[in-house]
Amino acid sequence: MLNESEGHQSSVDCLIIGAGIAGLLAATVVQQAGVNVRVVDKGRGLGGRMATRRRDGAVFDHGAQFFTVRDPRFESWVSDWRELGLVRPWYDLGDAGTHFRGAPGMTAIAKHLAKEIDVRNQVVVENVRFHHGHWQVSIGGDKEIMAQHLIITAPVPQALALLDAGDVDLNPSDDKALRSIKFQRCIAALAILERPSAISSHQGALKVKEGPIRWISDNHRKGISPEVPSVTIHSTPDFAEEYWDSDDSVRIPILLDAASEYLGAEVLSYQGHRWGFSQPTASFREEAYVAPGLRLAIAGDGVAGGRVEGAALSGLAAGEALVDHIQAGSN
Repeated sequence: MLNESEGHQSSVDCLIIGAGIAGLLAATVVQQAGVNVRVVDKGRGLGGRMATRRRDGAVFDHGAQFFTVRDPRFESWVSDWRELGLVRPWYDLGDAGTHFRGAPGMTAIAKHLAKEIDVRNQVVVENVRFHHGHWQVSIGGDKEIMAQHLIITAPVPQALALLDAGDVDLNPSDDKALRSIKFQRCIAALAILERPSAISSHQGALKVKEGPIRWISDNHRKGISPEVPSVTIHSTPDFAEEYWDSDDSVRIPILLDAASEYLGAEVLSYQGHRWGFSQPTASFREEAYVAPGLRLAIAGDGVAGGRVEGAALSGLAAGEALVDHIQAGSN
């Protein structure tokens, strides 16, 4: 991983915005086809919502908690990751299939994918413009990245905002479909406990059916925080909307109090995290939006549904479409 610290202008064949699983898989496909690719992300880490945090000896998966496998295309990648020790089964729900986790945490997959890719972190993209057959991507001040092809894997509303800022017009019907994709919010509580929680089912996973909480995960029983017991608590969308602008000292104790009957242990310390784009409420009609005339693709979980597998397949579809377009143009 690098910071974008070179001169005022740089160039690349394909630029990908977003270093989540969609962006990194798209980059892998494109790079394997021999295309020069770069990934930029505004965050300090990798994986997007496949996020793992460490604090005071405890480990938290505080975004996406697991993934399932239904499509053979994704299964082939997961099989390789399992052989490498990056993925392990967490629990099984019969017809819903095996729920997998990253090892040691969910971000492990992203770190593995990024090893051979040019990834630049803490790069804030301000706008993207399509001019004379190429993309001009402004990253602050007078810095620009020039790219022949562009894949955006940021949440769909953010992707559209970048295109709007650069006066890029999409096909009206596609534009309308993409703008219909909204996201729910979520507030996460990350708590260190004096001992493992009382959650014994599904190796520490609990879906809550009422109150302000949607999900609780015991990271110790999950196997990612062996030394220090910790839990991740996800709020409902309604709670997140009501308390979005409140301080952690207000909203997190409410979640901890609601979870107390499940925890059965004293909370030693806590932190909060806000997910503004937690779960999409709709999806696009294809796995990825592709506009060959603009040399543009938009991908991610908001395009192909809210599951990790959907984000992965969306990134693969975007990368493959771009490679097909490049190869068609060279024939």
